[in-house]
Amino acid sequence: MKRPALVPSADQGRKTLEPIFGQRPSADQQYAPQREPKTSQSGRNLPLIRADAERLAIAGRVPYAPPLTMPRATISLLAILALTGCKDHIGDACGSSIDCSPTGALQCDVSQPGGYCTVFACDADTCPEGACVEWRFIPSRTAETWCMKTCDDDRSCRRSEYSCVFPENITQSGGFSETVLPVEERVARIIDLDLYKAEAKICVALTADAPAPEPEPEPDAGI
Repeated sequence: MKRPALVPSADQGRKTLEPIFGQRPSADQQYAPQREPKTSQSGRNLPLIRADAERLAIAGRVPYAPPLTMPRATISLLAILALTGCKDHIGDACGSSIDCSPTGALQCDVSQPGGYCTVFACDADTCPEGACVEWRFIPSRTAETWCMKTCDDDRSCRRSEYSCVFPENITQSGGFSETVLPVEERVARIIDLDLYKAEAKICVALTADAPAPEPEPEPDAGI
């Protein structure tokens, strides 16, 4: 015979159960001790804890799913953001700004061969990498600043279209000068106050008709 469904009695002091639809419970059901519901710190009853949920799920009474582990999900999300956010650097190739930085920290200069990850309108000593270079600074109204990759030689640029040169050797037409140019004949200058950056070479794409500097020979392994 199927037992009647039970509901808590209004008389909490007696701790008895009353049947639904007027059915009378047995003596064992009437006076069986009842588990006190657990109470949270905020005072709300929590009668169905995880162990109870698992037990009822096994019995086929209610579906059960373990709670989402928030720390694990948060760590996974941060790992994905770290991998995508640190993909490219100043001077890397790009097709759009999203290739340089999903957060918009870097922009893609598509006018350069293969694209050039940079920061437009930089100030002195503010580039995340490389140096802040001012182009066409004479006259001042035409000046623009861009973050440029610094380098030691052409191999440091890691791109065949780019050469590693000092800004004072770049002519107004974008060519290369074997000698240091006077200030009024230069097209670029580094405005960083940091001495290491101020005296650095940068990776630039020289114009096709301008002779690029010959790459420095690799040191002899026997020396």
